Amino acid sequence: MLISIILIISIIIIFFILKNETIQRIDYDIKKRLYGDPIDTQSGLINNEFFFINSEGKNAQQTTKGINEAIIYANKNNIENIKLEKGTYLISGEVDDKKNSYKKKGIILQSNINMDLNRLSINTRNK
Repeated sequence: MLISIILIISIIIIFFILKNETIQRIDYDIKKRLYGDPIDTQSGLINNEFFFINSEGKNAQQTTKGINEAIIYANKNNIENIKLEKGTYLISGEVDDKKNSYKKKGIILQSNINMDLNRLSINTRNK
């Protein structure tokens, strides 16, 4: 009886893990069809639309989240040199969830990533 319960729980856990990975893959495929490649592998230019990054000085939290997602994507795909489109980027220094105030805030670079900030204006904002 106990083995059956453990087996059922294990199957449920595996189902949720696989379901989450499938949803993430579908989301990636849809975004790639709509917006193109996340990062141009030749120039390192980040696709702002793909990551929902605003280059007009608006939407600080989503812009910060999108830039961090682009940095993580570059790291996972061995893209060492990345850059943002020319523009003004408003960066949030706060975490959405007040309970997780210990989390790192702002833009977080990954190992082996060079981010070209040439001709950019980056502003920070706290709520």
